[in-house]
Amino acid sequence: MYTKKFWGNPELGPPLAGNPMLLRYAKYTRWGGTTVGAYSTFMAFKDIGTENQTFLTVPDAVVGIGSLSFVGLKHFAGVKYPIVGKLAFFYGVARLSYDLGVHYGPSKLFAPKPFHFSPGGPPNVNFYDYMLNSGLID
Repeated sequence: MYTKKFWGNPELGPPLAGNPMLLRYAKYTRWGGTTVGAYSTFMAFKDIGTENQTFLTVPDAVVGIGSLSFVGLKHFAGVKYPIVGKLAFFYGVARLSYDLGVHYGPSKLFAPKPFHFSPGGPPNVNFYDYMLNSGLID
C-alpha cells in the first residue's frame, strides 16, 4: 500500500532526504565513527604487540585497517567503496553483540558461583543455591 505521507512524493524523493538537521548529524557521526574505528584498531594492534590477544583481536585489526584505509581513499582520492563501510558496520554490530553476550549473557547472570563463607558474616549464597534450598527447583 502506497501512502504519500510515509513514502513521500515519487518525483521528489523521500520526505527526509534533504533535511538539513539529518545531514548535519550524518556529518558528525561519520567522523565520530572514524575516530572510534581508529581507536579500536589501535587497541587491537596494542593487544597483538603485547601478546594479550584473543581469537578476535586479529580480525578486529584487519577490519579496522581495511575500513580506515578506505576512509582515507575516499577522503584524499575520492574513491568510494560503500560495501566496505557496510561490512565494517555489520562486523561491529556482530562483535558488540558477542561482547555483550560474553559479559552480560544468561550464562553470566545465572552461573553458580563458588560457595564460601565471608569472614564475620553470613555465608554468601548464590541464586541457584537459594532456589535449590527453598524447593523452587529440583
